[in-house]
Amino acid sequence: MVAEALAANRVLQAEIRAQIARIEGVLRVEKTIVPRATLSGESGPGLDGGDEARAYLAKVALFLKKNKKRKEEGASRWTAEEEQRLVVAASAHMGHHWESVASVVGSDKRPLECLRHYQRSLNPRLLRSNWTSQEDEILRRVDKSDWQRVASMVPGRTRTQCRERYLKSLAQKKKGKWTDEEERRLELGVRAYGEDWRRAKIHVPPRTDAQCREKFKNGLDPGLKKTGWTREEDELMDKAIVVHGCRKWAAVATCVPGRTDAQVFRRWRQRFPDMVLEEAEQREVAKNALPRTLSRGGTTKWSPFTDKPQLDASDFSVTLA
Repeated sequence: MVAEALAANRVLQAEIRAQIARIEGVLRVEKTIVPRATLSGESGPGLDGGDEARAYLAKVALFLKKNKKRKEEGASRWTAEEEQRLVVAASAHMGHHWESVASVVGSDKRPLECLRHYQRSLNPRLLRSNWTSQEDEILRRVDKSDWQRVASMVPGRTRTQCRERYLKSLAQKKKGKWTDEEERRLELGVRAYGEDWRRAKIHVPPRTDAQCREKFKNGLDPGLKKTGWTREEDELMDKAIVVHGCRKWAAVATCVPGRTDAQVFRRWRQRFPDMVLEEAEQREVAKNALPRTLSRGGTTKWSPFTDKPQLDASDFSVTLA
C-alpha cells in the first residue's frame, strides 16, 4: 500500500516538474522576444525596418509594460471567483494542460501562476489536514537535512508541511540547565565541526542547533570575557549604539571585542534603565500602530499565511482530480 502510494507520488511529481519546465521555457522565450540585432539598431529576423518592424516592437513594448504593471499591482492575488474557475478547470483537465486552464481562469493569469497556486493552495491531494501515525513515524525515522526528499517519502505532503509538522509537533526539545556532560559534548562538537551547529547538536540530543549556539556563544566560548566591564568597553558600546541603535545588539557586540550580544544588552539595561523604559514604550506604540493581520498582498513571497486561498474544497460540488 505504502509502496504504491510512493510510486504514484513520484509519477505526480515528475509530471509537475515537466509541466513547470515547459511553462517556464515558454516564459523565457517571451522575455527574450526582442532580437539582439533589433536592440543594436539593426532589423530583426524577417523585418525590413519598416512598418512591420515598428508594429513588432510596439507589441513587445506593450508586453513588457503589461508585465511590469502586473508586478506593480500584485499579480499573485487571487479572488474567490478566480479560484473557483481554477479548481473546476484543473479538475476538468485532470491536472494537465495548464495553458488551457489559464484560458478558462481568465483575468490575465499565466499558466505557471495557475499551476503554482493550485498545487500550493487548492489541490486536495496535497492539502490533507490530519496526520496519521504512520506519517509521523516516517518523519521521526528519516534524515531531516533535505525536506524535499522527506516530502517524497510522505505521499500527499509538501516539504513545508513536513517541516512544520516535525518542528512544531514531533521534535523533542530539551529545556532547562545544561549538565556538565552536555557542555563537554558540545565543546567537543565545536572542536570537531567548528560553529556548524546543525552538526554539533548531534552530540547533545535532543538540544536544538539554536540552543547549542546560544550556550556556546554566551557561556562556553573560550574567547568570551567574563570579567567586569571596563570604561573603554563602555565607551565602545556607547559609540556602537549611536551607529546601530538600541535594537541591533549583535551588531553592537561586534564593536566590543570579547562581548556577546546578550552581554551588551544586559550592560545597556544596567547603565540606562530610563532608556530601557522609553524603548519599551516606543515598541508598544509601534506595535499598536500596525494592523493585526497582514493583507493577502502584503508580501510577494508565497506562504501558507499570506497567500491563504479564499476558497477550500468544500465550496465546490465538483469531483476533484
